[in-house]
Amino acid sequence: MTKTKRNAERSRKIFENVPKEERPAWAAHILSRFDKQIKDIPAPVLELYQLIDDKEMWITARIQADKIRQFRIKNNNYNMTNYLILAEFVANATYNTADETATVENVCGHYIVDLAIRLTEQFDNKKLTEEVQEAIFSDNLPHRRTICHKILYALQHELYALLLFLKKIPRYLQKFFSIL
Repeated sequence: MTKTKRNAERSRKIFENVPKEERPAWAAHILSRFDKQIKDIPAPVLELYQLIDDKEMWITARIQADKIRQFRIKNNNYNMTNYLILAEFVANATYNTADETATVENVCGHYIVDLAIRLTEQFDNKKLTEEVQEAIFSDNLPHRRTICHKILYALQHELYALLLFLKKIPRYLQKFFSIL
């Protein structure tokens, strides 16, 4: 197996291991690692970040991917082509998360990791490489923290209900033994 195929396979496996609902935030987190390195972030990319923050808007991410592609085509002298392709893949992966029937460029998410790693090589910046790798393997996404808080909140309510039930047990036992 060639290095390119191994990288693509690794990228696919990593992407598919990210829970579906977290993929847009995860992918945007990776993309955002490059923002400090780019002087002028194109407007379509900035709009993509806003779109990802609103789950109801994910269904429009396909339109945003087209805007990013059009920007890339019109500005062929823009030297960050791989950054724009990565942003386009993030938009398509977001759209695919929102729409179960999405089949257009359904594998774009599979290439996010590989392209992000190749993009770090363009900058030759060790700190950026570490940040991107950390973002790829991060369990500390803002979205994931929100899910953990929801789970903890639900557990807290379940434990409270259990505590109320346990307080009633002596009363139930007293009634039970008084019947005997």
